Amino acid sequence: MKKASIEKEGNEIVWKGEEDLKYYNDLFEPKYIEYTSTYYKEHASTWFSKQSTPEYVMTALAAFKHEEDKILKFLDKATLEKLNCRLVEEIIKQYDKKLTDKENT
Repeated sequence: MKKASIEKEGNEIVWKGEEDLKYYNDLFEPKYIEYTSTYYKEHASTWFSKQSTPEYVMTALAAFKHEEDKILKFLDKATLEKLNCRLVEEIIKQYDKKLTDKENT
């Protein structure tokens, strides 16, 4: 934050000031998205080899929900859409045809 100050509001102490997301956008967010995508790319491969299509879909949905909860609690909300685009590529698009062709599903 620029021009930051710490103020007391009721029983809470809060940061006040102008947001400055330059470091977040330039340094943190790209690495976060890259590392998270790599993590799920590796896990999606394991999920695909060990799970049926319905199980894979449920695991993928749980992964999306987990990341959404984490971002909404700790990070800038704009990161969610950017990460979801990458996760769709790594978890869904890489396996969509293979999942529909998988035996016993």
